[in-house]
Amino acid sequence: MTTFRTEPSEVPAWDFWRGVKQQAHQFADVVNAHGGDATIVYLPDEDIHGNDHFMFQDLNNAVIADHMAAWLVSHKL
Repeated sequence: MTTFRTEPSEVPAWDFWRGVKQQAHQFADVVNAHGGDATIVYLPDEDIHGNDHFMFQDLNNAVIADHMAAWLVSHKL
């Protein structure tokens, strides 16, 4: 279940990150439309919680590394 805000907010930080997520999806759509393979991962949807934007410095960095490794393996990289 995505708890990320999808509607504009009066809270500037929430609205900033809503816009960032929206732009990430637009970027992935363009990449994928041109034959690329971009994947957007919203960590709470993967049942991974408590991360900031420095994921490898968080206490659950091994969980993040495992998640990324699984994606690489699934794409034969």
